[in-house]
Amino acid sequence: IIGEKVNLHNSANIMKPCHFGDNVSVGENSVIGPFTSLGNNVQIGKGCRITSSIIFSGAIIGDYTSISNAIIGENTIIDKWVKIESGSLIGDYTMIEEGVTITEGVSICPSKNVRESILIPSQVM
Repeated sequence: IIGEKVNLHNSANIMKPCHFGDNVSVGENSVIGPFTSLGNNVQIGKGCRITSSIIFSGAIIGDYTSISNAIIGENTIIDKWVKIESGSLIGDYTMIEEGVTITEGVSICPSKNVRESILIPSQVM
């Protein structure tokens, strides 16, 4: 399912099934899906790989970021070269800075600024 005013770069690869809300943008050479949902006004940079994940409305995903089996909250900003692994939950209005790795099973509460990698399953309050 693809919403209105979706902008997919011609080199982007979309693997079904996927759901795209309205005003979604996917950059060059990004691979989305399968089993991925992008909410309204989501921006995906170039060279990203997102699979089996839910990205809520207003999120911005920076270039060359990898997200697998994760949930990303509303209006979250994920900088470039970030890796978010399986089972992670990133709260609304969170900022993940460049080059950070979030390992499996990490939960980050809303409105946090994550500057360093989190390499053990944990909760960030």
